[in-house]
Amino acid sequence: MNFQEAAKSANHAQRNWLDEPIPESDVTELINVATTMPTKQNVPVYKLIVSTNKEFNSFVYKNAVDEIHEQNKKYDHGGEFIRNSMVLAPLLLIYVIQFSTNVDDPWWKKGRHITIEDANMGTGISSGAVALAANAKGYKTGFCTCLKADAILHELKKRYKISTGNKKCLNMLALGIGKPNPGIDHNVVIRPEDNEQFYIRTHLNENECLIVK
Repeated sequence: MNFQEAAKSANHAQRNWLDEPIPESDVTELINVATTMPTKQNVPVYKLIVSTNKEFNSFVYKNAVDEIHEQNKKYDHGGEFIRNSMVLAPLLLIYVIQFSTNVDDPWWKKGRHITIEDANMGTGISSGAVALAANAKGYKTGFCTCLKADAILHELKKRYKISTGNKKCLNMLALGIGKPNPGIDHNVVIRPEDNEQFYIRTHLNENECLIVK
């Protein structure tokens, strides 16, 4: 698969997954891609959580909900709230964006001043590279930002003894990676509770390209 084909594949958020583990060598390669991509002045602006744990990924799914829709009690694909099944993938990467804005922080003292916009951009660069690499290797991917960060971080710390430190979580981005269910469109959610299928509306990519000659 060439880069253009991989980008086209990555453009479609995968919402259903084949229950097939990803080889450890591929997991390691994708982690290395993620952690090698640059951030502004290469300041560490996120902690990367990597999970192949089905139970944890299911927990994330239960907390992968648009809080605005949850508060308004809107309905989607047969469930009470909108839940994002991209995170039910065999391999789940979660970017926990957190860094210090304290002027006494060592990075600031070294003149390496980072903003939340810089951190979000660095996370986008890393996760985009991983998505492209994963699709080039024949996997499908799906991004998700509708996450209840506090609940997920609490579960990581309480049940899995994984702590991201004392810095506040400023944002969170998840990327699901795996093989798709054969014969099922990428935008079909298969509800885990009863295997009922629901179509999610897709949108065209309308980014404009202006060429300077």
